[in-house]
Amino acid sequence: MKEMTATLALALFALGNLTAAHGESNPQQRSETVKFGDLDLTTERGATRLFERLSLAASRVCSDPNEHLPVMRIELLQCRNQAIGTALGVVAAPALTSIARDHGVEPLNAPVSR
Repeated sequence: MKEMTATLALALFALGNLTAAHGESNPQQRSETVKFGDLDLTTERGATRLFERLSLAASRVCSDPNEHLPVMRIELLQCRNQAIGTALGVVAAPALTSIARDHGVEPLNAPVSR
């Protein structure tokens, strides 16, 4: 079975905002690979599991030591939603997109054929 993965890649805009708040002049793009070859994305259960995996990965990728500050919480939520939205566009699974929209996350890019 072909292994399928989606990579959460944050746009430099999101990381630029996070790193600028800390005075960093050289922001780096962070990513994490999320495997989902074991899931059936045509089912609600499979799509829900992948959304959970994407959410956890986005939280790790977007984490920041100052996330307790109110302004950083907003930036982190935007970063997380952007990361998940990017992954949604890559995966292009209608059930996953529906679940994400229920959580306020929209796909950010066009589907890529596999």
